[in-house]
Amino acid sequence: MLILKLIAGLKILGVPVMYIIKFSVVGFILWTGCFMWGYKVSYTKCWQITMIAELVFFVPALLKTLWFILVQPDTNYFEFQAFYPLSLMSFFDYDTVQEKYIYVNQSINIFEIAYWIVLTYGVDFAARKKKSIANAIVFTTYVPLFLFWLWFYAAVYD
Repeated sequence: MLILKLIAGLKILGVPVMYIIKFSVVGFILWTGCFMWGYKVSYTKCWQITMIAELVFFVPALLKTLWFILVQPDTNYFEFQAFYPLSLMSFFDYDTVQEKYIYVNQSINIFEIAYWIVLTYGVDFAARKKKSIANAIVFTTYVPLFLFWLWFYAAVYD
């Protein structure tokens, strides 16, 4: 019984640790992009931009919750797992998609694009330069690495 409580406690601690890692990696990517484009933006500022942009992903979580409470209350676990609002997965039948492509199809969504836009506005605000340069920073650093991550995930998924 103690072991199960310990595992549950570690799972709870895992969520903030994973978010810290995500903020750190995306912040580093943005910071590197700013450096490559010749803008002096601190790593801390890039980390904060990432943290603020991450708030975009609360919207699909809220929409998913409301969807299964109000629209489709009688559902099973697999339908709940497969559903991601306004994603590419919405165009496919969950049962026909290979498992390795489910995450990829869920990750390509309207909220990810909104995340890119918020990152762009954050970089624009932090660098206080042209908006087109902020777009270039995000779309030459974060977006290609995000797409590479999706390709890598699908390639190594077993």
